[in-house]
Amino acid sequence: MREGGLISFDKDIDIGLPHTEMERAVRCLENNGWVEAPNQFLTNPRSMVHSVKKVTVDLSGFVIDEESNRVFTGFWLKEDVPHEWNANTYYPPLTLKKDTTPAGEPIWSLTDPEAWLVALYGESWKVPDPAFDTVIRAKNYFRFSLLVQCYAFSRIYNKWHEGEIKKAMAMVQGSLVHLPDDTLLQQIEARLESLL
Repeated sequence: MREGGLISFDKDIDIGLPHTEMERAVRCLENNGWVEAPNQFLTNPRSMVHSVKKVTVDLSGFVIDEESNRVFTGFWLKEDVPHEWNANTYYPPLTLKKDTTPAGEPIWSLTDPEAWLVALYGESWKVPDPAFDTVIRAKNYFRFSLLVQCYAFSRIYNKWHEGEIKKAMAMVQGSLVHLPDDTLLQQIEARLESLL
């Protein structure tokens, strides 16, 4: 929407669907040449890879709260763990309209996609930011959960190790918004600052 096409630095296609339809969607894709990428930890989202086209689709199941009409999704662990450990996000109420793809196929799309983009990226979503990591810096988390913290430290380390200091720094600063008193994050921020 921002650039009129796919984001050049994105690695996959994200599709939201009612969580109750997840198994049906996975079977449908498998019947059409897609293979599920195994994930021993998460039940949501589910990643599907096309073996010939080398495209990845992440199926993100959501539920709708009947009282607020808000949409809830996130990274949900398979194990029986406390609910608050999961990475839970929320979006505005879901309203859809029927659209047509460039190929002329009918498709359902959001009536107000900008509201969803603001929920996820914040008011500055129109400004390209290749260092924005939605797993760490999403604006619509309920809390910076234990699972998000694990992702954050893992990704900070990986980007630092790969020499992508600006991306690592963006992840550290995004984490410090939620954990301002974390001494390890503060020390990492100071070290990365010296490398910029």
